[in-house]
Amino acid sequence: MDRHWDPEQHTFTSPDPARGPTASREKILEAATKAFNEDGILAVGIDRIISDAQTTKTTFYKHFGSRANLELEYVELLCARDREALAAVAATATSAAGAVELLLEQVEAEIHDPGYRRSALLNAAAAFPDQGHPVRAAIAAHELHRRVALEAILADAGHVVAAELAATVSFLCAGAHAAATIGSRSMALATFRTAVRALSLT
Repeated sequence: MDRHWDPEQHTFTSPDPARGPTASREKILEAATKAFNEDGILAVGIDRIISDAQTTKTTFYKHFGSRANLELEYVELLCARDREALAAVAATATSAAGAVELLLEQVEAEIHDPGYRRSALLNAAAAFPDQGHPVRAAIAAHELHRRVALEAILADAGHVVAAELAATVSFLCAGAHAAATIGSRSMALATFRTAVRALSLT
């Protein structure tokens, strides 16, 4: 079995994917997430991430193997967080109107955040225009999952055209992020709010 010298632990270690995340691995992913969110995936070098995480190249490559693997894991983390937010809607909403209102509040909170720099998932998709790239594939799969999950929430709440409403709300959410990027956040959110609330939720 391959063994690697870990300068942080001052010992040889054997890679074991089944053992789960380590503190140094989480520090690297946290540093990458912060840097990618702030400046974009393509603008951030590995040396910056290693420096921000206060680790070494040896440790970085031991945990991730390559920059591409880190980028994909970052995007998968974003997708997981989005699924958690949608799960919170499912657990809280008691009606279709309530579910859409909660989604509206989530998007508004994200765009109003002082550190907002457009949707991190949209930024990641823009960084990799090739539809066949693993990052794009992960985002596409997540978008499909998200729409299906939203449709299920609306259907469970009794909406008769849940599929159409889920598609429309997903489209409006993406549109709100795009509009907030190129223009006034307040104007984008006001338009988003008006459009969402104008939907038939009976």
